[in-house]
Amino acid sequence: MTDRVLLTGGSGRLGRHLRRLCPDWISPTHADFDVLNPEQDYRPTLIVHAAAYTHLPNAETHDQAACRELNVEGTRRLMARYPGVPFVFVNTEYALNPTNHYARTKYEAAQLVRADDRPTFDLYPPFWANPFPHPAACTDMYTLGDYVDVMAPKIVGVIEAWSRDSKMVCHLGTGRKTLYNLARRTNPDIQPCRV
Repeated sequence: MTDRVLLTGGSGRLGRHLRRLCPDWISPTHADFDVLNPEQDYRPTLIVHAAAYTHLPNAETHDQAACRELNVEGTRRLMARYPGVPFVFVNTEYALNPTNHYARTKYEAAQLVRADDRPTFDLYPPFWANPFPHPAACTDMYTLGDYVDVMAPKIVGVIEAWSRDSKMVCHLGTGRKTLYNLARRTNPDIQPCRV
């Protein structure tokens, strides 16, 4: 039997790449399927939940409630809409040591996912826009991640390899590197900085 994969967040940075790699995945627009009010029934056999509030500056200031609503309540409501359906939660490496509001909401959502009885896959695939989107990059900040076009096929690969009969946590990456070293691959003139 072929999986009916429901992808949330298909219009986001990662979602656009996943849609290109997996055109058979069901990827409704936000207008067709809002995770905060998930009324449409797509009858999925697997959910890949990549929708998230990711605008970090606003998440720290005037949009904390919106960030929490989408990242935590959206995850809760999506899981309630499709009880028992195996669930892949696309997380962030920042949730491993949550020092800001965004990271705390992703950490809280991960706890909901892990506590659920269904098979769940808590996936940490750090990715960056290509080319690196900032004028400077830190020489003292490290990541396992890579550019989104490099990480997206790896994400699809680990999801396809998952047996869907267990709980799994996966830290996905291409090796430890500084953000500066990563950024220099797409911008050799990027300025170094420190945290």
